[in-house]
Amino acid sequence: MEKNGEVIGNEATLNISEGIYGNGIYELEIALSSCKKITATVTINFVEKPIIIYENCDVDEDVTDGITTFNLQTKKEALARNINDYTVLFFEKSDTSFSNPLPNEYRNEENPVAHEITARIKNNTTNRVNLETLKLQVTPTISEDFSTLYAIEEDLNANENNPQFSLGSNDAKINFTAKIEEIKNLYGAYSLEVKLYKTLNDAENEINEISQTTENENFTNNTFIYVKLIDNNINCDNSIGKFKISVLEIPEIVIPDLPLSLCSQENIGLNLDGNTFFLGDNYKWYFNGTLIENVDEPIYNTTEAGVYKVEAYRNYPQINTTIVGYNTFTVKNSETFSILSLKYNNRENNITVVLNKNGEYEYSLDNINFQNSHGNSFIFNNLDSGLKTVYIKDSNGCNETISQEISVLKIQPFITPNNDGIFDTWEIDISKNPEYKNVYVTIFDRFGKIIKTLKNEAWDGTFNGQNLPPKTYWYRLKLENNNGVFTEQTGGISLNKR
Repeated sequence: MEKNGEVIGNEATLNISEGIYGNGIYELEIALSSCKKITATVTINFVEKPIIIYENCDVDEDVTDGITTFNLQTKKEALARNINDYTVLFFEKSDTSFSNPLPNEYRNEENPVAHEITARIKNNTTNRVNLETLKLQVTPTISEDFSTLYAIEEDLNANENNPQFSLGSNDAKINFTAKIEEIKNLYGAYSLEVKLYKTLNDAENEINEISQTTENENFTNNTFIYVKLIDNNINCDNSIGKFKISVLEIPEIVIPDLPLSLCSQENIGLNLDGNTFFLGDNYKWYFNGTLIENVDEPIYNTTEAGVYKVEAYRNYPQINTTIVGYNTFTVKNSETFSILSLKYNNRENNITVVLNKNGEYEYSLDNINFQNSHGNSFIFNNLDSGLKTVYIKDSNGCNETISQEISVLKIQPFITPNNDGIFDTWEIDISKNPEYKNVYVTIFDRFGKIIKTLKNEAWDGTFNGQNLPPKTYWYRLKLENNNGVFTEQTGGISLNKR
């Protein structure tokens, strides 16, 4: 027997396999006598049998270890390769003597994820035995949600020049690289591809995948991210899981939106409240940029004007990280104030108060019900006639309440003398203004012609007993107070159609 011209044997039979001798041209020569012989030539090319792969999803108690149970019975028919009467037994590759058949319910504990075993197939008709390799391939699954991913919300003021307070964004930019590595490490036996999606539908259809860094995208608290595990492009039905994003808040310190003043006449100081009302937060206080030593409480009492900053430190054990929130208190010394002007506008029927200093003040006409206003002025509207007392106090509780009286004398702007009992006459009623004892009025037309002079009486809209045409007439009045002092005022009267 020769192969490719080289003698390889002189027996009547020769065992040839891919591993022994292999592919080539084989020539058999049979000598019938010393002078007669027969030769035969054949070309042999071995064709590799395809390995049968048995894929199974890891659905036992530990879905991450790459070990699961295979029912080998289900692959016997495929391994028999169209033999009608056969017997198939399975052995470990190392069992070359075929002495320890494997059970039909087999767990690949020797080699997680991927393991090869030998199938011994006997043709019961010819008693011929073939050996096949069966590759057991485990695909990962997900049995429960992955652990929560914790992120810290952004401070929207962090990039400001000299920010006065921290401001949480209620969302966070997240780099998912570490989370993906965490999931891969959980399934350490596999060489996994991990993909992330915003919705279950996206994960099922593998669309709109989230990038690992997502630098320009923010995620809000309690958002779910869906995870798809891919191993050698094989997916099990339950290879999609999810994890929750928990956005951790930076400490929030709320201070009053008004000036903080030290009362100059008191020595009790001013309490600055930096409390976050979050159990476990720690505090540091600064005065004009310098740390105040040995102060770690949320409330700080100061007797000195200046700029105070409080920092609240919060430790989140979920991420073993301490984050800081902060706010700034500007404290000023309180100053006394006074009324610069107090005027009544008859046309608008209001009182305007102007103070000598800007600030946070409260205004009242009864010393009970106060209205807050920032600045140095305030207007009281819709007033009744009478002597009014305006009360003003500092919103910070500093300084005594100051007050000043002003007379409100509502003057009727028109007259309709049609005898219907409504505004048939025009008069200035000082009955509600006890500070006045007399009112003198001169009424004239636009040319200065005197129509009527009055003293504490009404006008009926006539001139010498004759009805006047509807138009605007003018008045000049003199108010005489109880001390005999006069004040003058002018204005117009609309005489409407009768």
